[in-house]
Amino acid sequence: MFGFEPAGEVKDYGKLKTAPVILLHANGQTLQGDLFEINKEIYNNPTVFDFKNRHHFNPGNFIDQAEFGESVATFINKIWNPKQLQVA
Repeated sequence: MFGFEPAGEVKDYGKLKTAPVILLHANGQTLQGDLFEINKEIYNNPTVFDFKNRHHFNPGNFIDQAEFGESVATFINKIWNPKQLQVA
């Protein structure tokens, strides 16, 4: 999607915990041509946006006001009182 091709094997490094690492390669000339085509598609074929039906990912999965308020309060309290932060 971003124009990169794998150029190595997937490796695991202990310092990165569970994040796998892979060497990627991108050809600048190919990317320039791809970007031109993408821009042409975007600007020559505008999309009709359906704002009324956007962001209906999972309407049943929400955080109620009390829980949200507690989480925000906890976050702000940790910023204002950094001694309370725990080292993982």
